[in-house]
Amino acid sequence: MDKLTKFILKYIVKNAFSEYVVFDLLDIKKEIPNKYKATNSDIIKSILSLQERGFVVLKYYDENVCCVMAETKGKLFLQNISEQENSNKTIKKYCVLSVVFSAIFSFLGAMIAVLLFL
Repeated sequence: MDKLTKFILKYIVKNAFSEYVVFDLLDIKKEIPNKYKATNSDIIKSILSLQERGFVVLKYYDENVCCVMAETKGKLFLQNISEQENSNKTIKKYCVLSVVFSAIFSFLGAMIAVLLFL
């Protein structure tokens, strides 16, 4: 899933969980960070992609508005992604600490070995 689609899913889950809500595409576009540079057709394509995966239900849409409801599957998907990202951060932190301590103790071990044989 691309970043734009994930952002739109977060927006829909936040604003339309378990109820149909009519969104103006300009309002969605205002919430999207500028780095994604999404057009109305990009937003609709993302929502259609989310519907195909079962994350949202799209009741209707045209070039300016859409009526969407977030499904439980979409909310659970976002929660799983969040948990994985937190887990990955913890793993990276422990890997960095492991490398640092390994380097320090390797250096100390080598220094002690040199001092013993002098």
